[in-house]
Amino acid sequence: MKNIGKQQEMRVDALIAWKSQQEKHSGKKTGTPDREVLRTKKRIVAPFILSGIERRGEQVYAVIIPRDTDPHSQISQMRLLTPGERTFEWTLVSISDHQALFWLVVCAYSIIQC
Repeated sequence: MKNIGKQQEMRVDALIAWKSQQEKHSGKKTGTPDREVLRTKKRIVAPFILSGIERRGEQVYAVIIPRDTDPHSQISQMRLLTPGERTFEWTLVSISDHQALFWLVVCAYSIIQC
């Protein structure tokens, strides 16, 4: 579990670096990070867990389970999301082989499947 948290933290740091590069190329001042960037370094835990990535024909779904779900009722609590759908104030942006990228307000977080 610590490894997953570390991977998520590394991905957040990578997204912050990417954002800085985008701002640099778009002409925004660089130097001291603004307050928004500083806030993204706080650890935010999604209220759900990525259970898996499922493919049905050409459609790809991110399968999520609420974090506080009883282990005996997980199947009934599963939700299948496609990019663009929103849950718990998080919007699914993209899905790749073993991860799903969600946006929360102005921050992006990648959740990796165990």
